[in-house]
Amino acid sequence: MKDICPESFRFFDQGIRKAALADPGMPAQQLLLTKLHAHLGKLLTDGMNRELSRFGITLAHWQLLIWLSNHPGQPSNPTQMCGVVTETPAGITRLTDELFARGWIVRRPSTQDRRRIELSISPAGEAVVKKVKPAVWAMLERVYGGFSEAEMRTLEKLLKKLLGSLEEAPAKKHEETT
Repeated sequence: MKDICPESFRFFDQGIRKAALADPGMPAQQLLLTKLHAHLGKLLTDGMNRELSRFGITLAHWQLLIWLSNHPGQPSNPTQMCGVVTETPAGITRLTDELFARGWIVRRPSTQDRRRIELSISPAGEAVVKKVKPAVWAMLERVYGGFSEAEMRTLEKLLKKLLGSLEEAPAKKHEETT
C-alpha cells in the first residue's frame, strides 16, 4: 500500500512507530490516531482562521454567526453557545461582546427568565454571513474534495463512533471507581 502520510505528520508517525518497537505494550495505533486527530484539528482551525481573517473574523465568530443565522426566530443564550463554539463562558462573553459591538448580533433580556439574555443575529450579521459563506464553502470543498460521498459518510460514522466512545469513557471510569 502506498504511504499517504503527509509530510506535516511524518515526524509524529515515524516517532510513534519507532517508540512502539521499543515498547511492544504501547497502544501505538491508538496513540497515532489520537495525535492525528489533534493535528487535524489544529490544521483545520488554523486554515479556517486564515481564510476568515480576510473578513476580520475568527472561526469562533463564524460559528456563532452561522449558528444564529441558521436558527432564525430561536434566540440562543450564551450557555448554549459554549457548546456550539466549544468555549468557556468567559470566552463566549468576549466573543458576543465583539459581535455585539460590530452590530452583528442582538442581545435581549429573556422573556422566560429576566436574569438571562438571548442572542440573535442582526440584519448586519446576516449580511456578513452571506458575504463569508462562499469562502467557507470553497475551503470545505478544498479540504474534503478528495473524498467520495461514500468515504465522507464512512468518516462521519467512524468519527461519531469515536465521539460516543469519548463521551462514554468518563462515565465508565466513574462507575469503575465507585
